Amino acid sequence: MRVISKTKLPRMNNSERGKFYRQKYREYEEQLEQDVQRLQSEVHELQRLLELRQLLPQQYPRVALDEVRAATQVVYEGLIRLHERWASIDRGSDSPSAALVQQTTSDEIRSAEHVHAQQRLLPLSPSQSEYFIARHQHIATPMLFKLESVEIQGPSDSRIVVAHGRLYAQYRPADLDVLFPVIRHNKHLAARLLAREVAYSCTYRFHTATPFEAGDLAFVSVELDAVGGLLATIPNLHC
Repeated sequence: MRVISKTKLPRMNNSERGKFYRQKYREYEEQLEQDVQRLQSEVHELQRLLELRQLLPQQYPRVALDEVRAATQVVYEGLIRLHERWASIDRGSDSPSAALVQQTTSDEIRSAEHVHAQQRLLPLSPSQSEYFIARHQHIATPMLFKLESVEIQGPSDSRIVVAHGRLYAQYRPADLDVLFPVIRHNKHLAARLLAREVAYSCTYRFHTATPFEAGDLAFVSVELDAVGGLLATIPNLHC
């Protein structure tokens, strides 16, 4: 096995050198595509938060502007923390995806967990919704969340910021082996799932402590309609 030095390439003939650089270029293109998708997602999120910051004072005239700004910050920071948590869930998960998909229903699934700004998220039992999202964190094309609306609920000393949106997934053949092993043996069904982008309705509830600040979330609940998203993409499962 050759070890490629950072400062000096191994000896290669023209054919080997061509293959080497083509492989490097493919890796570069794949990484660049992932980086562009991530940046596009962040730009969309920030643009939507800016729009909502302008709309929320009209929807909630009795809510102070400082709270509106804090609400959008709660959503932004809360989503970052949740994705960090889901990445750790996926790495430590032993639950098979097939069992998860079979157990998931279209009913709302809630989880509540303590979140503190100065310490890592506690390893509390995640919900089926969280497991479903976590299993998507390291697929070829990770899920993309698009924020659609924000609500501010509850009294001034205990606000709840509700973020509604959709999680979009574009699957590749290798992803089905990991996420939906039951489907992979049905070539017709798998082809239909691979041909379209799947949109899962998703709601995050960020329960804030006093004072109303992004830096102190009391707990977070997540709801995702996995079955509804799949059925909207493939209405007829009998192929």
